[in-house]
Amino acid sequence: MKFTKYLTIVSLAATTLFGCEPLGDLYDEIDADETGVSADVQYTLTEDDYDDLGKSFANFDDEDEAKELIPELLSDIYSHLGAGSIATIGYAIYDPIRVDDDVEYTLTDDDYDAIGESYPNLNSRGDIFKAARYVNDDPSEGDIVTINYDYYEGGVSSRTSVLAYYAGQWYIAYVPSNEDYYAMGQSYTNFESRSTARARIEKLLNTSAYAYGEEGDYRTAVFEYTYVNSDDERQYENFLVVYQHDGTEWVSIEDTQYFSLNFGNDGSTWVPDNTIKYTLAAGDYSAIAANESLGNADARANLASYGNFNTNGGYWTTELIIEAIDFVLQGMHPDAEEGQKYVVTYDSYPGGLQEVSLILEGGVYVVNE
Repeated sequence: MKFTKYLTIVSLAATTLFGCEPLGDLYDEIDADETGVSADVQYTLTEDDYDDLGKSFANFDDEDEAKELIPELLSDIYSHLGAGSIATIGYAIYDPIRVDDDVEYTLTDDDYDAIGESYPNLNSRGDIFKAARYVNDDPSEGDIVTINYDYYEGGVSSRTSVLAYYAGQWYIAYVPSNEDYYAMGQSYTNFESRSTARARIEKLLNTSAYAYGEEGDYRTAVFEYTYVNSDDERQYENFLVVYQHDGTEWVSIEDTQYFSLNFGNDGSTWVPDNTIKYTLAAGDYSAIAANESLGNADARANLASYGNFNTNGGYWTTELIIEAIDFVLQGMHPDAEEGQKYVVTYDSYPGGLQEVSLILEGGVYVVNE
């Protein structure tokens, strides 16, 4: 079994994701004469860090670029750290949502027939989505279709719907009415600032009939954006914004988004790492004690009474403890992919808190040597 003695460095100053501590202070916490120490650290990249990595702006283009460039920075910042160390790094990606293709289309009688309608009109939300797929049958992220159609609801009336394609599906977009623009403090029915539009539409969505949603849901909105181009000509175009529900309210997806990645030190370099650190809780021990397929009756009874693995007298061997932890991890994340790593802390008697490194191989968590 692989056990690791580790040092946790706590940052002192808050940043967007993690504390960002002066490097001199970090080194003061690690004996300058001691190399190869194993530590868990958290750090958020600064503007200077991005500059050192050759980036013109304080963000990366995508996750792959972050995985490629961050290790060289870690080798400099954490040169004292050795194998078994884990660095959780906060970083930014600039990934603006932009309109890819924007078309307007009016359905004809032949189109209704092609869509599969019995009459020359639509009569449900499902029909509107069918029409969007008909108008644009090979959509890309950020595509917008504006569809003019007849709609039957106790009678036939002319309607217009704007749909946006995001995260693999079409969404009927919220489009501000003239009254909505004025309610959001606009003198005209457009916005000259995309950030202002994003923030004000977010507030309106959360204080209107659109406020309802489930955590993880998306909602799109399309507003008219106006600007003056290099020829001093005023331009007007549709602009797409996307909101995601956090369980309480709609939150706009910004152009710059913040993420974190784990990197592990393999003894010579830093590599992207998916290790999750977890400490068994009281409920985990109770669940193990109640599972008759784990350990033996005496071992489970002892675990239920004391809340730790008694390794005396043959109660809990190393192999049985690994099987018990595997049971817990499988229950926590049944859809984990092969290669998922965990560092699990558990309580034992004698010995107290112990730490074991595991990896999912062949559908089972085994010791990660």
